[in-house]
Amino acid sequence: MTESSGVVASRQHADVYWTHNDSGSRKPLLYAFRLNAQDRKREVATHLGTVELEGASNRDWEDIAYGPVGRLYVFDGGDNPPCTRDDKRIHRLLEPDLNNEGRIETIKRRADSIRFEYPAAGNSTSPTHDDDDRYDAEALFVHPKASDLYIVTKRDNKGAGATRVYKLTASELQWNSDKVHVLTLVADLTDIVEPLATAADIDHAGNRVIIRNYVAAYEFTLPPSGPFDKIFDTAPTIISFLGETQGEGVPYTHSGDDLIPTAELIRARGVILGPQRFPVYRTPWQLANLHVDVVAEGYVVVRWETAQPGPSRVSFGPTTDYGQTVEEPTPKRRHALRIKPPTPGTKYYYQVASGSHVFPPAPRSKHYYFSIGDESR
Repeated sequence: MTESSGVVASRQHADVYWTHNDSGSRKPLLYAFRLNAQDRKREVATHLGTVELEGASNRDWEDIAYGPVGRLYVFDGGDNPPCTRDDKRIHRLLEPDLNNEGRIETIKRRADSIRFEYPAAGNSTSPTHDDDDRYDAEALFVHPKASDLYIVTKRDNKGAGATRVYKLTASELQWNSDKVHVLTLVADLTDIVEPLATAADIDHAGNRVIIRNYVAAYEFTLPPSGPFDKIFDTAPTIISFLGETQGEGVPYTHSGDDLIPTAELIRARGVILGPQRFPVYRTPWQLANLHVDVVAEGYVVVRWETAQPGPSRVSFGPTTDYGQTVEEPTPKRRHALRIKPPTPGTKYYYQVASGSHVFPPAPRSKHYYFSIGDESR
């Protein structure tokens, strides 16, 4: 791999991943690699083979996603500013069942395709013909149950960072037709997710979404009630990826627990700078799925999960110094502490801890709060 731009975990094989080069490839190829315990020990992933997408071309492939019924989705939607592309597409195919014992296979598969476009500024239901309405995007994920497609933008037509989430509803898609499908804006995260977004993924249960840029990832957790798109109204957890050369991928593992961030090789005048191979990392999760439920008048329950069993502690108070603590010493992985704030309607800041794992950590760049009668953040 010389310019791996998107990576996704197989849902059929626990240690298999799919990736592709960015743009300009002579053939529209997907590459499969294995990353089991033996591969990780020797620090070299095993190449399993390639799949050529018949009926497709690689104009600017930027991401790959996994959807229901075992389908892979390839995002040909890159559009470096000034954004002039009017032939942006998404391809899909059933995941081929390659041999994962290390025998390299080369096969061909017919791909379905759709065209898509950003909405016109004056009419959100019509495709734009104005370059100023277009965006460069490098991130795609597919809801694991509804099959809806989500695109996360990277830059606007002028090159400024713009993190906007768009949607294509599965029931409205007409595959292998001439229809130009119009994206629907779901959320503008430009003030929340630092530019420039290069990849996204969703866990297999549809409860967590990860969006990354070159130095960090932002994980959004689905609130306990409401439609899926409300996930982008929650405050994300921030995960540092400092030290990567040029981070371009961020899939969840097959189990949905850990992350496998990846990076492109950086070339200058034909010379590779930095690592001489396509770098693959592993980021184990420790504490996740933090949210607050209002369970009764005057009461809330703070919930979170940890990878290893540990005690539970919530510190809270009307200021970011907290001041009050509720604890449960019994080690567990699923944590839930019931709290009755002294003054209903007051904003209470909070922090959770399980052993050495504390969130939000200190120093705190973001603060989380809850209030009876108000949405927790």
